[in-house]
Amino acid sequence: MSGLVNIINDLLEVDIIRYFLVVLTSVMAGYTLQPVPSVLNNLFDNSQLFKFLILFLVGCAAFYPLDDKKLTKLIIAVFIVLLLFEVIRNKA
Repeated sequence: MSGLVNIINDLLEVDIIRYFLVVLTSVMAGYTLQPVPSVLNNLFDNSQLFKFLILFLVGCAAFYPLDDKKLTKLIIAVFIVLLLFEVIRNKA
């Protein structure tokens, strides 16, 4: 078991991987609340800015206290997750 813990800790030691995983798992956690009210569903369907804002706020809370480096990495991670999901949607 300690070997697995070491592997996970080594992986999460890399900031951008940790940030990406927090944002990605936050997206997946949101799906546990389906179906959402139609107002929220419309916002998620039609607004990339709304999606960015939600994931950004989750990241801000997760990585508090923020500094310039954390904020930059968080913005990059959120952008990558949103882009990844857009690509997957277009391919499916």
